[in-house]
Amino acid sequence: MDPVTAEAARRRRPLRLDARWRPALRRLGFSDVPAYLHERHIVRHWTVNAIAAEIGLTHHTVKAALRRHGVTRVAHAAKRHAARQRAAQVADRLGFDSMAEYVADRRAAGWAWAAMAAECAQPSSWLRRQARLASPRQPC
Repeated sequence: MDPVTAEAARRRRPLRLDARWRPALRRLGFSDVPAYLHERHIVRHWTVNAIAAEIGLTHHTVKAALRRHGVTRVAHAAKRHAARQRAAQVADRLGFDSMAEYVADRRAAGWAWAAMAAECAQPSSWLRRQARLASPRQPC
């Protein structure tokens, strides 16, 4: 195949694959698929299934579009975002920038996990997880 023709075909492929998206995108006020996917998945933390439900396509189609347009897929996007928000809210309420800072401060002062759990009204297992998330993983 002629290289010029091949390049033209490669450029048209995403446009053809995105054709099914266009009616819903116009209705939602988006001009293109990459902008929509970035807004919904990266900015708003919507799951692939939530995007698929809104746009009226299958989750397989959404996953393929994420790959095609270079939008990094985040597993469990909504739950992970909610967990980060929860940690930030608890830390802020306690006067710290992060839960890692809070845990480090209290552990340095000799506090037990149960005492910290009582102070911040969160389970001690959740506090331990926050401490683990903040510390770099050690190689095996």
